[in-house]
Amino acid sequence: MPVTYDRGQDLSFWMQIYNLGIDEATKSNSATVTYEITDLNSGNVVLTKTLESKDLQPHSDELTVAKTLDIAGLVPGKYKVTVKVNDAISKQEIAQSAPFVVQ
Repeated sequence: MPVTYDRGQDLSFWMQIYNLGIDEATKSNSATVTYEITDLNSGNVVLTKTLESKDLQPHSDELTVAKTLDIAGLVPGKYKVTVKVNDAISKQEIAQSAPFVVQ
């Protein structure tokens, strides 16, 4: 069952990513983390943001992404938040999503 939020509340989410590839020459990871909110009624993506792992934890095979988003601009309805990770070194991609309702 999706979590329900009032429009005045913030949406907070976090994701821990493990086993990122490390470039032996630079001793750094190279991944992009994209999070997006999709309106489940229309299928439209209403927010998307991309982060680079080098700006988060560049010398680690682990990342923690923690975000808080203001959802006051969302109309009441059903949504989902999706976090996608694309590891350029190991050539792996993962995605996790969770539904939520704005009332």
